[in-house]
Amino acid sequence: MAPTTSISRNDEFDFVIAGAGSAGCVLANRLTEDPSVRVLLLEAGVEDSHDGIEIPALFGSLFGSELDWNYQLEPQADYRGSLRFPRGKTLGGSSSINLMVYIRGDRSDFDGWSQSGCEGWDYESVLPYFIKAEHNSRPGAPLHGFDGPLHTEDRFFTHELSHAWYGDTVTPKDWRDVWMNEGMAMYVETRFRASQGWTTWRHWEREWRRDDQFWRDIYGPPGRYHRGEFASINVYYCPALMYDRLRQRIGTGRFNQLARAWPQQHRNSNQSRASFEAWWEHQTGRDLGTFFRRWLMSKHSPA
Repeated sequence: MAPTTSISRNDEFDFVIAGAGSAGCVLANRLTEDPSVRVLLLEAGVEDSHDGIEIPALFGSLFGSELDWNYQLEPQADYRGSLRFPRGKTLGGSSSINLMVYIRGDRSDFDGWSQSGCEGWDYESVLPYFIKAEHNSRPGAPLHGFDGPLHTEDRFFTHELSHAWYGDTVTPKDWRDVWMNEGMAMYVETRFRASQGWTTWRHWEREWRRDDQFWRDIYGPPGRYHRGEFASINVYYCPALMYDRLRQRIGTGRFNQLARAWPQQHRNSNQSRASFEAWWEHQTGRDLGTFFRRWLMSKHSPA
């Protein structure tokens, strides 16, 4: 039958599926291959139309939003990571808020389940189903399928500066300085996508400026974030906005030139906030210490 979002109290269904996550959607799709079957697929969340779902670089904007159930882990004595446990509350479920990543479980996990008594769950037994489900853009055999309902593909484009900043060319010397790479990767990817008409820079600049204080209140400044909040939203969007303000201050041409020069001159090295600030000050001939401190260390948004 044709899909619809309008039902009445008197409607009857052959199957009711609670949750339109990955499994629920697949199950509904398979059941309705029989046109005589009526299926009700229930989803508590909204439609999957948020820009952050379709643009991987913006995935952090989904955590804690209306598309997230916003679960929290119980505090544990031997765990010092984030207590957030993002779970998707939208069509597609958690697969809609996971950076558009497709990944299977490890072979040893499946084999371990089988050895523990879950007959038929060993890797060799489940592999044919993974292959059957997949529609991979690359040649399939022997591990990937090419005519299934789940479309997967390699990332088709990454901006050159994301390779240099986000990759292994220059890495932070201290865990507190992940903003250095994450912010630049976020900035250039969003700029590029805006230039291609996939989104607008004005939209995201306005969003980031509006929420900068909110993120600082929850997670702390990007250069001095709260313990247990490693790699939260504030180390992506706050410094991305900072880089745009730096571009405005020194000029677009000079900024783009230095953004390329930094990884080239510091290839295969570990850099700190101090060395980062010193380099930009030397290259521009400007006193940028206060600027960087306000953006990276202040509890109050400079935006």
